[in-house]
Amino acid sequence: MKKLHLCLGTMLFLATVKADAGELGNTSFDFQFRSLFHIQYVDLHTNKLGSFGLAGWAIFSDVTAKNNETASFHVLGPLWQYGKKGSWFEVMGGLRRNEDGYNDPVVDLRLLDRTFSRINLMAELAYFPREERRRLYTWMAADTPIPLGRYQMRLGIESENIFSYSGQRDSWGIGPRLVFPIPLQKISPALSSSLAVAYQHRNDQDFLRCYLGLTCKLGR
Repeated sequence: MKKLHLCLGTMLFLATVKADAGELGNTSFDFQFRSLFHIQYVDLHTNKLGSFGLAGWAIFSDVTAKNNETASFHVLGPLWQYGKKGSWFEVMGGLRRNEDGYNDPVVDLRLLDRTFSRINLMAELAYFPREERRRLYTWMAADTPIPLGRYQMRLGIESENIFSYSGQRDSWGIGPRLVFPIPLQKISPALSSSLAVAYQHRNDQDFLRCYLGLTCKLGR
């Protein structure tokens, strides 16, 4: 029954996406599938403000794109965990390796806020300083749990935007997102995973993006 609920939910989501795209006259969208790994160590220091530690992200190439095997994103930096529900804020630096082998340095800020009872707020702000490709990247999302029997998925909205300072066209968009948690906590309480599916209406080309994420949290 759980699998049936998941299939029906995904079919409804994709049917809505297709209908919306047709109404806007944009029936061609870019399909993307990426995997990502997130690690946190949160016991380096604790005080009345919360816990402090280290965090890192690795986002791998879109498996559906041709000649894109080298594209990836890697950042590492300090972490602040706050609140009773494990909200966190990360300040990191690293690089984005493009499909042409270009190493693009980046300063990356990420936030997950669980302050509100039934809403998760997420945000990312990334700045790419190299003059020839200087740009500001923002991503914002909010979602809420939707029970399906004993299983609980999440439904929300997200927006991804790129603002260029090197003469390129800005890119922006917004759309719905579904998140399907994968119960890896049964294997280890340090592990969590999910499959996120998002469709965005954009000013250049719409996309349907799937993210398979794995998080390893060490410490409290």
